[in-house]
Formats: sequence, C-alpha cells, structure tokens
Amino acid sequence: MSSNYPAAPPSYIGGAPKGYQAVPQHDTPAPSYGAAETSTQPRNADEEGEPDDWKYGVTVDQSSPEIRAMFMRKVYSVLTAQIIGTASIAWIMTAQGIASWVHQNQWAFILPLIGSLVTMGFLYWKRHSHPTNILLLALFTILESISLGTVVTYVDQKIVLQAMAITAFTFIGLTLFTLQSKWDFSSLGGWLFAGLTILVGAGFVGIFLPYNQTFDLVMAGAGCVIFSLYIV
Repeated sequence: MSSNYPAAPPSYIGGAPKGYQAVPQHDTPAPSYGAAETSTQPRNADEEGEPDDWKYGVTVDQSSPEIRAMFMRKVYSVLTAQIIGTASIAWIMTAQGIASWVHQNQWAFILPLIGSLVTMGFLYWKRHSHPTNILLLALFTILESISLGTVVTYVDQKIVLQAMAITAFTFIGLTLFTLQSKWDFSSLGGWLFAGLTILVGAGFVGIFLPYNQTFDLVMAGAGCVIFSLYIV
C-alpha cells in the first residue's frame, strides 16, 4: 500500500527529552520585591526595651493582669484627685463673702460652664499629647468645680451633704463593678460625649426657664447615667 506523503512522519518513540525534571510537590516562597513585611503580632517586652503595656493592637482588657491593674490605678488616681479638687473648690465657694459675690454676678456661673465645654473639646483633640492632656484635664476640673460651687451656694448644705454621700457610695459601687467586670464600654465614648454636650446645653437653657421639678429630675437622672458610664 502506497502513501501520498512525500516524507515519512517523525518517530515518537524514545520519550521526552532528558533535560526536564519533575515538578516539585512543595510550595517555594516567592521572592519579595516590595517593602519589608511588618509583623502584626504584639512585640515582646524584651524587644527594644519597651514595657509590655505598649503592645500594638491590644486593648487594656486583653493585656496581662499586671498591666490592667496598673491602668486601673492610674485611672482611679486621676479620678480621686478630681473628686477631691472639686469638693475642695465647691466648699471654698460656700463662704459667705464668695457666695454673695456669685449671687450678684451671674456670669460667674455661665463663663466657667462655657469654658469647660471648650476645654473638653481641646482635651479630646489633645488626648494623646502628654503633658498637654493632663493640663487640660486639670483646667476642665477647675472650671467644672467652679460651676458646681456656684450651684452649691443656692441650695441647703444638708442637701449638698446628701448628694456627696450618694456620690461616694455610687463611686465605690462603680469601682467594685469595674474591678470585677469584663465588659468593655470604651465604644460608648462618642455617644457619652454627645450626651454630655446635650446635658450641659439643656442645663444652660434651663437657667432662663422657670423652675420645673420634673425637668430637674430628668437632668439629674441623665447626669447620673452619663457620668456613671464615664467611670466604668
């Protein structure tokens, strides 16, 4: 039988060329041509001599018990100093001469109130700048103390003592709750700031309105809730 092809087809006998090797079964890491990779894991305390409480990407409740205890001591030291300072300034303003002068000058209450709002805004802006944040916090405490002292001059001292006792028991109760609780309220910071702004604004408007017991009760209840959440 004759073929119409001018030449015979090539031979496929003999297999593949010997120059090829089998494909490896394991993955070989590709070379990196970009920037050096940064580790997302927290750095150890031994790295660069930094303490363990400066871990990146770790919240306080995820840190070690020693770090949490240190943080709690700092927070409650500042809070205790604020309470003592506020009580001291409010007590000084109850003096007869100072109280009479405050009653004759209403701006002595309005000016510190506005100043505390402005200071609170700067405090939020510079919250990570030390020692500016400490100075702004001290200024905010002084202005709030003057505002509170002005209010104290208009009420009976027995009511002030009752309010102080209630505040002390509330502070102790919230302290015990915070020390044993695993709940994290840090996500409420923005809402608390907005609520505090509304509360202060409503109190400022209430100065020019007739006395209303229901309004005062609502303001007192809202203030207790907001500042209690600030503590925890």
